[in-house]
Amino acid sequence: MLTILVGMTTVEHALPIPVLYNDIKILWAASGTGSTPTHIVSYGGAWGEHIVWAEENLPFDDKLREYLPHNILEGISESYARPQNCKSL
Repeated sequence: MLTILVGMTTVEHALPIPVLYNDIKILWAASGTGSTPTHIVSYGGAWGEHIVWAEENLPFDDKLREYLPHNILEGISESYARPQNCKSL
């Protein structure tokens, strides 16, 4: 939690640690540091973005196609082949 100790005002993304112990919770609460979770970024597991690319057919999504032409949407769509059973590693 060096970012809190050096005075950062906000922590983004998920923390790359499996357990948040009480000493860190107390430090964080006392510091007034905020948290802005970014739900598509995850350490140690599948990113939410990867799951969307693997499970959704975005170039053919009617809502998206209403605002973007198909050729542009297809060009910006990425594909992360991820089996259904690998949502979390």
